[in-house]
Amino acid sequence: MNYYHLLVSDFNVISVIIRLLIATILGGLIGFERGKHGHPAGIRTHTLVSIGAATAMMVGLYVFKVGLATDVSRIGAQVVSGIGFLGVGTILVKGREQITGLTTAATLWAAGTIGLASGAGFIEAAIGATIIITALNTILYKRSQKINVRSTIIIHMELDDIRNVNRTYDSLKADFPNIIIHAVPSKSGIENHIGIEAIFNFRSTNLGKTELVEKMRSYEGIVYAIEAY
Repeated sequence: MNYYHLLVSDFNVISVIIRLLIATILGGLIGFERGKHGHPAGIRTHTLVSIGAATAMMVGLYVFKVGLATDVSRIGAQVVSGIGFLGVGTILVKGREQITGLTTAATLWAAGTIGLASGAGFIEAAIGATIIITALNTILYKRSQKINVRSTIIIHMELDDIRNVNRTYDSLKADFPNIIIHAVPSKSGIENHIGIEAIFNFRSTNLGKTELVEKMRSYEGIVYAIEAY
């Protein structure tokens, strides 16, 4: 055990290589789980974040070791905040009230902290965090597969006469009390069409996506209906 701590706690060539390898393996494990489930940031992104964070942490430790006046935690703190910008790139907004990628963004941030722990030689924390994060993501992914994650659908519709707006609105509200309707620009490019978008909750109807779009087309006054993305 003393040899182990000497190897990872001392600051030498072997220790640096070990810390980088550990950051690579742990970041890769988390990225593998994300990539396997088809998320935008996979094994390469998570590995690079972890390695970069480990390197940044070791730079801070090295600068302190050679005797320069600096705050060792400053570089690490900048890494933690900087990863937030990378995480934003994995978050996608699809229409209204549909946001994806938050878990991957959070996982990227966590991979950065694992890299910092590896770079600092705190291997126990790095390994423990990797095990917990991977287990949580795997368990929660399997549970989410049993739940209808996307509980809503947005349908873009167009009316050919402004006088039909109120009547169509009342008809939709009568059949779908939980519907949310917004006025939007026309997408068809047909002159004088009035555009609306409606958010339907799947739990409040027994219709599927295709059936719901077809039903919208059957309403009097609605001349155009497609799923909005």
